[in-house]
Amino acid sequence: MEPLTEANGYSSASAPTGKLVLELFGTEAPKTVEAFLSYITPEPADSGPSYASSLFTRLVPGRQLDGGRISGLNQISLAGSSQLQYFGRIFPATPSFESNALRHDCRGLLTKSKLEAGPEFTITLGPCPELDASNVVFGRVVEGEETLRALEQVPLYSSGSTQEEGSVADNWYRAQRSASLFVGRNVLRDERAVDRTGTFLRRVDVVRCGRLK
Repeated sequence: MEPLTEANGYSSASAPTGKLVLELFGTEAPKTVEAFLSYITPEPADSGPSYASSLFTRLVPGRQLDGGRISGLNQISLAGSSQLQYFGRIFPATPSFESNALRHDCRGLLTKSKLEAGPEFTITLGPCPELDASNVVFGRVVEGEETLRALEQVPLYSSGSTQEEGSVADNWYRAQRSASLFVGRNVLRDERAVDRTGTFLRRVDVVRCGRLK
């Protein structure tokens, strides 16, 4: 596992810290909640993959915050099916395929793609009705609004140009960039051709997690 150092953007001495308290909707989304809780373990190195060694990776202002990417956990294909691999150990990769009547109509909702087999999840930063069809709401943030606001201030990778947004020069730049990514992904099959728009320019680590008694 990659150590956290100044070289990769982490500083234990100067990095700000925050806390989020989540309420899970076990009645409305039992399978998704069960899967989420399986990653709430105190010692990730001994007990398997844990949110205690995960990252928040991407933010769309006013829309969503993506998290749950666990260091060392990768999705692989084994014997024709998807599995999760964690430092040599193999875990089943099974999406919940769960639905409920809850809507993505406000800030602070905990949601997950119905097809997501891993630990990744999203926190809404505002109404996101476009997620109603693809995601399932399984919880909400009950404490930590100040932490969400702090995360919204972390610098993000931008796909825009230095020109005014919407200008001819900016539109030309975005179109050229989109075309280059398409060629890289679909023609050259280059795994490095990834749209990183909205990804954090600094590490946002989760270092502790647990269940409140």
